[in-house]
Amino acid sequence: MIAGDWDPEDLPRAPVDAPVDLSAIRAELEAAGAVDRETARELRNVSEEERERAIVDAAAWRAGVEASAHRAGFATMAEYLEATDPVPDRILRIVPRAEPVGELVVLARLGVRRLADIPTDPPPPMLVGRCDPVGHTILYGTGGVGKGVLACQWIVELVRDGHVVLIVDYEAHETEWSRRISALGGPDVLAGAYYVAPLTPTWTGVGGPIWVQAADIRAIAEAIGATFVVIDSIVPACAGIDPMKPEAASQYAAALQLIARPALSLAHITKADDQRYPFGSVFWHNLARTTWSLAAGGESGQHTVILTHRKRNNYPDLGKFIVNVTWRDGLPAEVWERGYTPALANRITAELAVGPLTVAELVTALNDDLDDDAEKVKDNSVRTALRRGLKDTPKRFTVAGNGTAARWSNV
Repeated sequence: MIAGDWDPEDLPRAPVDAPVDLSAIRAELEAAGAVDRETARELRNVSEEERERAIVDAAAWRAGVEASAHRAGFATMAEYLEATDPVPDRILRIVPRAEPVGELVVLARLGVRRLADIPTDPPPPMLVGRCDPVGHTILYGTGGVGKGVLACQWIVELVRDGHVVLIVDYEAHETEWSRRISALGGPDVLAGAYYVAPLTPTWTGVGGPIWVQAADIRAIAEAIGATFVVIDSIVPACAGIDPMKPEAASQYAAALQLIARPALSLAHITKADDQRYPFGSVFWHNLARTTWSLAAGGESGQHTVILTHRKRNNYPDLGKFIVNVTWRDGLPAEVWERGYTPALANRITAELAVGPLTVAELVTALNDDLDDDAEKVKDNSVRTALRRGLKDTPKRFTVAGNGTAARWSNV
């Protein structure tokens, strides 16, 4: 690491045919952090051409770091290097000394590492049990299903776990975020979250889609010490670019890489979309690390939704959850998640209270109780709950007969 910043004119810019001052090259490359003293001493063993190439490459490395530091909002290159850790001396350790010094500087500038230097530790736990701890998570569902409320609950849990959350709201619903988070978490949680709306007059950064604004968003995140970013929502963040186009998904993913924080994006889909994928698109599915779908699943008069784990990298399939939202005075007072199968088993017990039923009859009875737009109960889910009930201690259900004619009862 370097100890401080350096002026753009610090490195020599001798023309190719000018005499080369070896001591000056050594001193400047050491000061720039491009080589250590041992490598600098080895410069005497390389040709004049390689020495001059080292000067050029060191200058290019410095210019690249300057640009990255400026885009990320750092006052000095030293602060940027301390935060992002593109450590030149690590490159020197993993590249054979016989290679020309100029090539070492190029590797350092471009962040090249051997796989042997990359940790092989197991991935860290998911954040709040739902979000990828280093990458992109998408929560998607139809409008009004409850994505924003659930995201507020996750933000409350993140802040309580010590995170600083930046909400990037392309829909400009500032009071909706503040009121809901206040209702669920109180003033202490509000103090751990920040808000910005890039499509409003208060935004003074560059305009355009999120991949154009990514450097400004990263600068905000650095300034407030954000450790997690929430983006509401994907379509307006694309600023008029059709989200169904593959390039929209790839540019969005590139923006999040530059922002360099784990992120949760909300996505609105239609009932006609394939519920397995955000927007019914495999491109968004493939470029996210974790995805969750949210669908209505409540009985009449209740705000109950079904949260389904659709994609997971490095983590097991968490399955389905029932999410109940309790409202008070127009605000969410409690958001409660519980396993889908145990909740379904409770509903099955209630239906079987009238007498024995087949699986088909149970499915019909369970779905008759749901709102019209709720996700329907499937026969496979009912069979799973019934079979688990047979194995419970104490046993919950009994069955008489075989096949589709088998009739199930409460114990």
